[in-house]
Amino acid sequence: IGLALLSRIVLLALGYEVYTFTLCRVDALALGALLANVLAGGVDERNLQRLGRRIFPIAVTLALPLYFLSLGSNNILFTAFTPLAVELMFGALIVLVLTDTSIARLLSVGALRACGKYSYAMYIIHRTVISRTHDIARESVAFVIAFAVTFALAWLSWHLFEKHFLPLKSRFESRRDNRLLPDDSSELVYGQISK
Repeated sequence: IGLALLSRIVLLALGYEVYTFTLCRVDALALGALLANVLAGGVDERNLQRLGRRIFPIAVTLALPLYFLSLGSNNILFTAFTPLAVELMFGALIVLVLTDTSIARLLSVGALRACGKYSYAMYIIHRTVISRTHDIARESVAFVIAFAVTFALAWLSWHLFEKHFLPLKSRFESRRDNRLLPDDSSELVYGQISK
């Protein structure tokens, strides 16, 4: 995590774009690996839920202001620390979704499930779309345009390419660990996304 922060600070100071450089994003990989190991280690669900409930509001309180302060800013510290705060926020959210069925239900509304269904293509496409929309519109309008165009392109990608590969899933073994999930919530988290 420290290596990623240091890499972001140094490269930003030298004037480089750090968003796509893997070493600058290794903190997200490290936090994801830590979370996966904690979940696989059989930790007590109540303790994990308490930890998620403590970290999430703190991370949101840090992530949102840092994110908005870093937009269009040349401040190296805002830009360097924002990804870590966002990663902590989403890591805590994952813990809460896996340990609290009410949060899992809340996040299972149709619009969010659609974003989840198309999320991979949205991830691949969004940077290109954002860079193009900032050239033609103000920041707030550009965000709306970028989201709409990204969602539309992701929808096309899903229907033209991705869903046609889903039948191949049955040819590969899947190892899911549902022990942290109550019996009635596994469908919420691992529900069918191919519909």
